[in-house]
Amino acid sequence: MNIFKNWFYRKCEKWWEDRQEMRDAIYPVAQAGRPIKSRDGIDGNGIHFTLHRGNGGHALELREYDSKTDRHNNVLHIIPTDQDLGQAIAHIITYEGLKK
Repeated sequence: MNIFKNWFYRKCEKWWEDRQEMRDAIYPVAQAGRPIKSRDGIDGNGIHFTLHRGNGGHALELREYDSKTDRHNNVLHIIPTDQDLGQAIAHIITYEGLKK
């Protein structure tokens, strides 16, 4: 019975450590011991874009959060069918980056 008890405790301990590692991977902890908020993470201050397909071209919607004014800014760019889609997206992202 003692062998089973030790085996069971080791399994539970291993499960708990794996659970803690998984929790730390999902909810990283900063050096001060507080959880990292989403604005501190990798997706906090970036530009998010969505490409919408339409008749005659595409619409590129850009969204970003401005922490100084506490506002979400949305911009819509139209890309006609006759333009190269990749080149147009590169130009739009460069233009939006230079606006800052």
